[in-house]
Amino acid sequence: MTLRQRLIAEHRQGRDKEAIFNGLRADFKMLKAKAVYAHGRSEKTMPRLLLQFFIDHVAAVNSARDFEAFYKHFQAVVAFHKFYGENK
Repeated sequence: MTLRQRLIAEHRQGRDKEAIFNGLRADFKMLKAKAVYAHGRSEKTMPRLLLQFFIDHVAAVNSARDFEAFYKHFQAVVAFHKFYGENK
């Protein structure tokens, strides 16, 4: 969410979204390492299937447009996981 907020804030200042995303790319790719770490700490928090989903989709993001789609899709997945996976 923080990366998206940075993208939006800088875009409002008149910068090109692709240029902004290129500046955020390293931080975005670091999310993969953070997800692996979260999985290592607790498989309940980050189940293996969710981790693999996250890794695959992070790898597929190559532009600001891809990032926006990823953000919305992953937000929905997390919400469903939180709701339906709470009792498992």
